[in-house]
Amino acid sequence: MMIKDKKAARRQILLIFFFGLIPTLGTSASAQSLSPVDGFFEQYAEIQLLWSADADREGPLTQLLEQAEAYRDAHPGAAEAWVATARIRFGYADTQGIVRGVRLMKTSRDELEHALTLDPAVRNGFAQAFLGYLYVGMPPWPLGFRDREKGVQLLEDALRINPDGMEINYYFAEYYGAEKDYGKALEHVERARAAADDALPQMRRYYLRSIDATYQKLLQKI
Repeated sequence: MMIKDKKAARRQILLIFFFGLIPTLGTSASAQSLSPVDGFFEQYAEIQLLWSADADREGPLTQLLEQAEAYRDAHPGAAEAWVATARIRFGYADTQGIVRGVRLMKTSRDELEHALTLDPAVRNGFAQAFLGYLYVGMPPWPLGFRDREKGVQLLEDALRINPDGMEINYYFAEYYGAEKDYGKALEHVERARAAADDALPQMRRYYLRSIDATYQKLLQKI
């Protein structure tokens, strides 16, 4: 009982710390009006932009994940909160070894699937797209949980919800590139780039870096 109380107290402290941190995000005055979940996504993007080495990103991502979990635990019915922890956990998994990393990504999968039970259109299709991206990109069983058919269906569902979504089109571009359908991949990466102006500032910078790299690779393939 004492352990549970200490854990709850720690998460409450993290939650208070997070709400104090939101206004400092980014350089735009609009950062002060971010929702808590948007704040998590912006902080995640800032960490990815600031540090490229796994060893440098691990600590900040650990802290951010704890903050996101504290917020989610305080708002268990908020689908967006589950999506935020899944996204941050995925990034944190990249800083770990392959076995632990895949195990963490399985938890991200479960969090996304739970979010979709709460709101099938959460974050305008992002949850479906990200979950589909996981299913098509993971190693197969027994190490991973690759399910190409399920992943493609989720990506298509996301595209129906939000055909102009930056992340959705980027994930489709990555999928078609892996399938060597470079024409379709280029179409989606161009749509992702066109949609970037509507994204949060740091998320836009974070994704544009990947979008531009994918675009250049595709030009070399075509």
